[in-house]
Amino acid sequence: MALAGWTYSCPITINSSTLSSLSGNITNQPVLLTYANMPASILTQCNSIGSDIRFGSDSTGSVLYPREIVRIDKTLGSESLVIYVKIPSISKTVNTTFYMFWGNSSAGEPGSTDASYSNLVWSAYYGVCHFQSLPTTWKGVS
Repeated sequence: MALAGWTYSCPITINSSTLSSLSGNITNQPVLLTYANMPASILTQCNSIGSDIRFGSDSTGSVLYPREIVRIDKTLGSESLVIYVKIPSISKTVNTTFYMFWGNSSAGEPGSTDASYSNLVWSAYYGVCHFQSLPTTWKGVS
């Protein structure tokens, strides 16, 4: 059973072997997800701004995670989707699996009282900048 009101879902797994060099588990970490991590059909099944995309702890979405959609552009192919999701705990010894939900035509962008609210992704940071590709003429900050 998926999150009520959402048509589609899929698991996303963080392979613990990629974290073996860490000294311990990771807590409250924003994780970058791109189109490469998701089913190819997502761009035709989610709404145009991605406000129907949610992430949760399990296949029923019993605990929702904050997410920030940095980019969604259905015309860019592999560069179409960039999302950060704040995962409460990532193990360095056991794979961490969480779930993505989409396809709810009545879902709007999560508000400040919603567990999926984008500002909660960066709640422990003073500032976060998301840069697009830089032009070849860019020489740095002046």
